[in-house]
Amino acid sequence: LMTPNQMLALKVRQIKAMLRFTSPVIGVHIRHGDSCLDASLSTYRPPCLPTEDYLTQVGEMSARYGITNVFLASDDASAIATFRRSRPDMHVMSLEMDRDVFDSNWYIEYRMKAALDSGAEMDLEAVAESTALDLALLADCDILVGTFSSHFSRLALELIVARTGQVPPYVSLDVPYGLGGRMPPYAQDQ
Repeated sequence: LMTPNQMLALKVRQIKAMLRFTSPVIGVHIRHGDSCLDASLSTYRPPCLPTEDYLTQVGEMSARYGITNVFLASDDASAIATFRRSRPDMHVMSLEMDRDVFDSNWYIEYRMKAALDSGAEMDLEAVAESTALDLALLADCDILVGTFSSHFSRLALELIVARTGQVPPYVSLDVPYGLGGRMPPYAQDQ
């Protein structure tokens, strides 16, 4: 179901080569943009967390498992810069792209639809492709740090489980995994 088509698989291989993406890798998903406004207005959604909280968890995973390769998927260019500045001892990788398209309080999905409907300028293909590439690269990681209030982080974990057949080491900085905190029945604890 989630196997990349030939074109996406080729792009993933090219990006991995360019980034020097070699296992083992700690995958990190940080979503700070549009979802943070929603969280700040919500009575049930956890608030967005500072980049430093992710850095702490990545540092602990790195120390525990001896991994210094990190793939960071984020809509926040400053989070990526903070990771690189704070952890020069790690090989921090991320897609090279202009993240300004994500800098808004209005959900990216709604902005994409509005741009499509109105003919406004927005590189819809680049937004969709970067999302698919980030997810495919996170799915190839060995450890995951994210927030499970985010469907994207949960899906990344599920794709790692589907690829490996076991639950990798992971940290959710906000809520536990769904299903009452249990993994799907096809996953075996590592």
